[in-house]
Amino acid sequence: MQSETYVLEWSKQQNSFRTSGQQICMDRNLSAFHGNQASDYIVLMIGTKEQCDRVANNTRHKLQNRENRPTAKQSFRRVN
Repeated sequence: MQSETYVLEWSKQQNSFRTSGQQICMDRNLSAFHGNQASDYIVLMIGTKEQCDRVANNTRHKLQNRENRPTAKQSFRRVN
């Protein structure tokens, strides 16, 4: 039995992951293209659901670290 292929994506703006079936991901991207809409999500990996979940779980601490870190814009101070 062949398992379905999944896609793990990351959004910088939402600081989150999402996992969806490959066909759903491709349909969403094609729809965004036809609608001339940008997407913040980038593909991190393609694999089984278990592989995508494992990578997301093993890297989730990076999302938590980013929530607590000021962005370059927030940490910028003008020096006169």
